[in-house]
Amino acid sequence: TRAAMKIRETKASATVAWSPVAAYPDFIAAGTVAGAIDDSFASSAQLEIFNVDFHGQDRQLQSRGSVEVPERFHRLAWGPKGTENQQFPRGLVAGGMVDG
Repeated sequence: TRAAMKIRETKASATVAWSPVAAYPDFIAAGTVAGAIDDSFASSAQLEIFNVDFHGQDRQLQSRGSVEVPERFHRLAWGPKGTENQQFPRGLVAGGMVDG
């Protein structure tokens, strides 16, 4: 068996999706996962974009931006929609929440 190796980390309970865009292969979207409670018992939710940066020495994920959202996520997907005409040059992130 092979041992798992930790590359980067962040303190969050999140569902994630990798960037589908070739120019941003080391970006991930992370949405606060539904049904999880963190250390502070916070009920807030956010969608955050991280740069994994496989070449850097820092173990922490580098946040590239975040936004508060009204509900937590059950699923998260990041697709290439809009990249072909540059409407969404980094693709489109969609999340499944409690109400759909």
